[in-house]
Amino acid sequence: MANTKEKLLEIRNLKKHFKIDSTNVLKAVDGISFDIFKGETFGLVGESGCGKSTAGRTILRLYEATEGEVNFKGENVHAKKSKKRSEKIQPQHANDFPRPVCFPQSTDDSEGHYC
Repeated sequence: MANTKEKLLEIRNLKKHFKIDSTNVLKAVDGISFDIFKGETFGLVGESGCGKSTAGRTILRLYEATEGEVNFKGENVHAKKSKKRSEKIQPQHANDFPRPVCFPQSTDDSEGHYC
């Protein structure tokens, strides 16, 4: 008897880059891949500012991915033009991540922030 687990979430080469200005791009998430199977607990750990929350928000499609695939129960939820399909996983997890981090913006006369 084969012991196969149902794959719930499959992340492939997920990237989220933010354009800071005309020449600079912040690569907040740059090519992560992993699977989560039914019955598993998954933890994403790392230093402060390493992209954990951005990865979560991108998976939930609160941010649009720069590149990569997010498959939920075998269906690429990021490939859909409508966010309706990705909303299957948002209601349960949308509040798991704190508000966005602000990125400093260098200007001559002000200290604005991107949020």
